Amino acid sequence: YITQCLDSLFKQDVLESAYEIIIINDGSKDNSLQLVEEYAANHTNIHIYSQQNKGVAAARNTGVKKAIGEFIFFIDSDDYIASNTLNTIINSLNNPIDLLTFKSVQTTRTDLEVSKNESTDKVSIEIIEGIDFIERYGFKDAIGWQIIRKKFLLDENLSYLEGKMLEDISFNIKLLTTVKRVLYIPLDVYRYVSRENSIMTKKNAAHFKKIISDYERVLLELEEQYHKYKQNRKAVSDRLCGKRSTYHFFLFMRLMRSNMSVKELNKYINRYKEIGLHPLRYYNNRIKVKALIFIFNRKILFFPFVKIYRLFSKRAI
Repeated sequence: YITQCLDSLFKQDVLESAYEIIIINDGSKDNSLQLVEEYAANHTNIHIYSQQNKGVAAARNTGVKKAIGEFIFFIDSDDYIASNTLNTIINSLNNPIDLLTFKSVQTTRTDLEVSKNESTDKVSIEIIEGIDFIERYGFKDAIGWQIIRKKFLLDENLSYLEGKMLEDISFNIKLLTTVKRVLYIPLDVYRYVSRENSIMTKKNAAHFKKIISDYERVLLELEEQYHKYKQNRKAVSDRLCGKRSTYHFFLFMRLMRSNMSVKELNKYINRYKEIGLHPLRYYNNRIKVKALIFIFNRKILFFPFVKIYRLFSKRAI
C-alpha cells in the first residue's frame, strides 16, 4: 500500500521543497524498501531510514528524531491523504500553535482522493487548550487528525509507547491533556483505511492476550484523567468517561472472542473488580450493546454466553 500513500503526498498544491517525507523501514521483508527507493530517486524530499523491526511506535519515535521540520505529521504507510490539502495545512501552521487538528475519515475505500472542503478561508482562527478541544470535539484516538510541533514533543518528553498496542490512545491522552495551543480547521484530510489483515484484526491467541493487557492499561489511563477533571470540568470528564466506556466494552468483546477457559476468564473478572473495571457502565442506547453489557456484568450469564458464542461463531479461536 506504500505507493498509494506516497502518491497522495505528491498530489499536493505545494512545492516539494516545503516539506520532507521521512520513511522508516522497520525491518520490512517484502519489496517495499525497493519501491520507496525508486520514489526517492525521483523526489529529493524523501529520506529513508532503516532499522530492525521494533514496531510502529518505535518507527514513529525514530521519525521524530530524524525530522528536521518544525512540525510532525504521522502517516501510516497503508493510509493516505486527500489531494491538495497540504497548502492549507502549511498556511495554518503559521499560527502560534503546538497542535493543528482537522478531519479524518475511516474507510475501506482507496479512491477518496478529493477533500470535501478544500478551502478554510472563511474559518475564524481560535486557539484553544487541549482539554477545551476534548470538550468540543471529543477525545480522539488513532493518528491522522493532527500535526504536532516537534519542540512540544521534545519539551514534554512525549513519545509512543514501544512494544505496546493501542499506543495511539496513550499518546493522545497525554497530548490532549497537556497541550495549551490547539487550532482546529474543518478540513477533510486523512484517510484511515481499515483492512482485514491489519494488526488490530489479528485473531491468534497470543495477540488476544496482548491486546487485552493493553486495553486494561488504556482504561486505567482514561480513568485517571476522568477523575482529574470530574470536579471542575464535567463536560471534559464526560467525554473521557464515554471513551473509557467504549473501550471497556471492546475489552469484554475481546475476552469473549478469546480462547481463554472459563476459569481463566473468572480470574480476569475478579481482578477487574479489584481495580474498578467491573461491572461495566452503560454508555450506549442501542439494544444490542445494552443487552451485551447486561450479560457481561453477570457471571452467571457471561460464562454460558461465551461458550455458546464460541460454539457458533466463526470468529472464535
